[in-house]
Amino acid sequence: PEMGSEIKLEEIKIFGINKQPNRITWNGQDLTPMAKWTFDANKNILIMKDLALDFSKTHKFAFLQ
Repeated sequence: PEMGSEIKLEEIKIFGINKQPNRITWNGQDLTPMAKWTFDANKNILIMKDLALDFSKTHKFAFLQ
């Protein structure tokens, strides 16, 4: 079965990030810090939230220092 556009990914957690990125882009557009992403320096976890990513499409994230 194919995944339709009704399936959305709301949150992504990336473990083991050693340094907070200065900027994150998603498909070429900036994600707003604090509104769309946070970094927990104590646990080295980057959390991106409220994304509503369409599972039927390809997405590209860039983490910039």
